[in-house]
Amino acid sequence: FRELSPMTTFTDNRRFRVGNPELQPEFTDSYEFGLLQNLNNSSIYYGIYYRRTTDLIQRVTTQDEMDPRVTYRKPYNAGISNAVGVEVNASKDFGEWYRLSGNVNFYRVESEGTVGDTLELSAETVALSTRLSNNFKFSDLFTAQLNVWYHAPEQWPQGKRLSFASVDLGISRDIWNK
Repeated sequence: FRELSPMTTFTDNRRFRVGNPELQPEFTDSYEFGLLQNLNNSSIYYGIYYRRTTDLIQRVTTQDEMDPRVTYRKPYNAGISNAVGVEVNASKDFGEWYRLSGNVNFYRVESEGTVGDTLELSAETVALSTRLSNNFKFSDLFTAQLNVWYHAPEQWPQGKRLSFASVDLGISRDIWNK
């Protein structure tokens, strides 16, 4: 709803975000070919894919005409994108107490579009994302999960997103007779 709401929000007195009530859904045609191998206590999936998205939603930043230090960020349906990639998923059980799973996705995306008559939005990027998930079972009542995620930098139509990584840790315990 935030993408559609015409209400303006701000992060500071110079950067504003506004929704677009005329925004339409984007549609993706996705084609994938893959091979899944199930082995003893493990599995591995290899896949290649192609995705074409139309009515691509792109967040556009423009400057205020009266004060160029002030910017507005608004989503628009602006063009198409084509993505092709290779993905590998694997998981392995190391006994009943530990499961390791991971994913690597290497892809290339081209996008192009326009907003109004003058603003052209296009970008080409080659990127990589990866995830590693560790699941631990310490007893019948106590489990933990540790996830590590990395995403390489990407070129976007109005700039570049830097690489980032995250680490999440979760612990759970059953109570009240499970």
